[in-house]
Amino acid sequence: MPVRKPDLDMIAAMGSMDKMVLQSIYQHRCLNEDLLYQFFYRKMDASRTFAARKIRWMLQKGLIEPVEYGEDFPALFLTTLGIETYRYLFNIPKEIMDLDTGKMKNALRLAGSLKMKPNNLRHQMALNQFELAFEERAAGEIAFTYQDEKFLDLYTVIRPDGLIQFNQVDLFLEMDMSTEKSDALLSKWNHYREFLKSREYRYKDRKTIVLFILNSVQMAEQRRQTVLSTLQTGLLDALDSCFEIYVDTPEKLLDLIFNRLAPNSVRFSQSIAALTKDIADRHGFICSSSAFMDEIAPYTEFFAYIRKLNFNRKILVQDGRPQEFLLDVFWDRPLSVLKKIVYYHSMSAVMLKHLNRKIPYLVVIPAENSFYTELKLMRGMDYSDIYFTTSERLRQMDFPEALFQYDAISNMFHFADYGLQQRVFEQKV
Repeated sequence: MPVRKPDLDMIAAMGSMDKMVLQSIYQHRCLNEDLLYQFFYRKMDASRTFAARKIRWMLQKGLIEPVEYGEDFPALFLTTLGIETYRYLFNIPKEIMDLDTGKMKNALRLAGSLKMKPNNLRHQMALNQFELAFEERAAGEIAFTYQDEKFLDLYTVIRPDGLIQFNQVDLFLEMDMSTEKSDALLSKWNHYREFLKSREYRYKDRKTIVLFILNSVQMAEQRRQTVLSTLQTGLLDALDSCFEIYVDTPEKLLDLIFNRLAPNSVRFSQSIAALTKDIADRHGFICSSSAFMDEIAPYTEFFAYIRKLNFNRKILVQDGRPQEFLLDVFWDRPLSVLKKIVYYHSMSAVMLKHLNRKIPYLVVIPAENSFYTELKLMRGMDYSDIYFTTSERLRQMDFPEALFQYDAISNMFHFADYGLQQRVFEQKV
């Protein structure tokens, strides 16, 4: 069957937003009327009626076709004519060179290859909504590229749902609809373990960050605990300083990207500056690099090494304890910090061999009560050299009182001395 050529009269009737819509439907495999209104036509101050009329026109012209999947709006895919029109509009060649084989291949996917089964469309639409929300916030701030799994050509060992690249970071998008059981999650982490062993990973020059997106989950924290428990079993030990995982809701992960990962982001930097100022000005600690730990814990990074010094520029001893800590922040709940907590006892043993002392670990968490659910997943761990605090406690309390630990029956204690020996019960979490 011959391919229908683009209709020039039809193209002349299309506005600039209609052309962007065709492009986005192709790049995301499919979209629906709600997303097209929210992220495209609404920017023109157009009504939903206007958007619906535009979409109906594209359907009538044979540019797109609907696939029902049980939602209010069907998924909209480009037809063969839609793809040829998209090719014409954006001056895309028919064929390009395949760098792996040296042979020519189609520059665009065929319409039939983009189609999906209806039972996969809720997942796809949730993924597309997240990426479009990212794209909207990135406008004018971040130069980036996006590839849906269908178009992903950079990696072969691993196939995330989507890939966003910017600022020397690969963001792997994994959309979770709360349907995968523990066995399926463990299988996913096994695939990532193979990726971390592969040449593709070893020779890449970009940091990899997996965003595990908890979408359409009524009890997001409960689902997060399920995911974390499988991660602890299936992948935690394999993490290194070039690979990170965050498990959270779409809103929190988008805030993470733009408040911490994006170039020129200022909110995280301001929070870090306030934290280090409190540590230095209020509590008298010097913050410096933890690079001396590289030989002790290879491929493991800490935020900082903090210590107090006496008049002889030696580490100050108060109440029988040298005042030094390795410091991390857990504000955005990175999995790498959980790994360090789980394996800190082993690291301490190596420290004792190399440094003739153990340096305790101090983790700044978002709030006192919230972190205990994370620790409950790690039963049997040795937390004797691990302490927790919050930015607010460091700002308002003396140092021993600002630090706290939990016991096995969910009691929380702070300390009355710099030796961190005199425990004071604070609350049951």
